[in-house]
Amino acid sequence: MKNLLLIRYVYIIAVIFTLINSIFFLISGVIESVHGFQIFFRKLVTGEKILIGIYFMEALDRFLIAFVFMIFSLGIYKLFFVKEQHIENLPSWLQIDNFKELKVLLWETIMVTLVVFTISMIVNTTAVKGITISSLGWNALVLPSIILILSLSLFFMRKG
Repeated sequence: MKNLLLIRYVYIIAVIFTLINSIFFLISGVIESVHGFQIFFRKLVTGEKILIGIYFMEALDRFLIAFVFMIFSLGIYKLFFVKEQHIENLPSWLQIDNFKELKVLLWETIMVTLVVFTISMIVNTTAVKGITISSLGWNALVLPSIILILSLSLFFMRKG
């Protein structure tokens, strides 16, 4: 059995690469934020009609995706490699004792990311086509429907 548990060290690859993914999206969000500020200051100087909120919404999307990758990386690391005596310095949201708790934490984070992504998509669509109800097609209901299904699933999973 002890030899079988050695296979857990293979998961360090997943931990490392998801942490690298998190850092990549974090840097990408910072770059998008800086770009948004550049556009904002250009708008102040020139008075151009530019929608700056799009850039900041994109940055927020990337930050949230970075957060999802970080949670997954730290959660897998904690489940496979952290012993009980090392958990006193961890933040309360990372007090993960089993895979179900990690799954719920990821589920909630992904739902928040989807909500922000949906808002970003609606802002982008209405910025290009104008703020009318006809500018949003039937596909604007797909992501909110997915969010509703995920929310209901999470509710019933917690209840059971």
